[in-house]
Amino acid sequence: MQSGLPLGIFDYVNIWPVYYRFLFENAYPDICLIRGTPNFLNQELKEGNLLVSCISSIQYPFLKSEIFLIPSLALASEGPVKSVFLIARSSLKNLSGGKIFATRASSTSAALLKILLNLLEVKAEIIPCENPLSFYAAASTEKTGCLIIGDEALRFGAASHSNTGDYLYDLGELWFQTTGKPFVWAVWGIRKNAPGGADLAKGLLDSRESGLKHLDVIANRAADRLNLSGDFLKRYFLNFSYTLGDREKEGLLFFYDYASKFGFSPASSDLEFSDLLATEKTICS
Repeated sequence: MQSGLPLGIFDYVNIWPVYYRFLFENAYPDICLIRGTPNFLNQELKEGNLLVSCISSIQYPFLKSEIFLIPSLALASEGPVKSVFLIARSSLKNLSGGKIFATRASSTSAALLKILLNLLEVKAEIIPCENPLSFYAAASTEKTGCLIIGDEALRFGAASHSNTGDYLYDLGELWFQTTGKPFVWAVWGIRKNAPGGADLAKGLLDSRESGLKHLDVIANRAADRLNLSGDFLKRYFLNFSYTLGDREKEGLLFFYDYASKFGFSPASSDLEFSDLLATEKTICS
């Protein structure tokens, strides 16, 4: 690989299996890993500061003219995800007329929440903020919720909240119960005509295969970071599919259909993939 190629990585442990060889084997020492929230990396890829990156899945319709998707690579779940939570003081149906403080870190989770509220006919005000848990704790009304994601949500969900009276809704589980479809949280984009981008993409696919064979190692390293048990974190990683197969593509296009219908994204009825073995593109619709 070329020296200094920039590669984006979410600063959350759920992505580590895809980056196993980059993070733990130092297989590509000349690659520069750029860490950040999903929304930060979305912008960096859009501006051309990254050749390849994981991005919020909701951003693909916005970036479609500038990127191809890497085939067969995604962060997806079919049921509970354990790290994207709506926390509320009252049941979901009673949040109508209230406020939900939502993290600014991920546009996909915010869009998913808005779609679910529309589908379930819950009319609450979504307020983007930097620290939704703090705003939630300070609010006095029962019609209050907050959306948290990533490592913060993972730690929150792992703790015991049975005595707090909070309602805890896993958005991956809620989506699956409502639609029967998998949910794709992130995809990987490669900038069109980017020199060296295909090498990075191939490296990611190879790294994912190694990572899935070493989940015990990854879980133990994540345990050191999060102060959670390795066994708990291995079970957490098993909630995910790191492959964009037919079921995941169907769920992703289903999500885009709703996002477009409710005005949260441009319409996107197909997915354009980079053919890593040639220069042509492939299209899935």
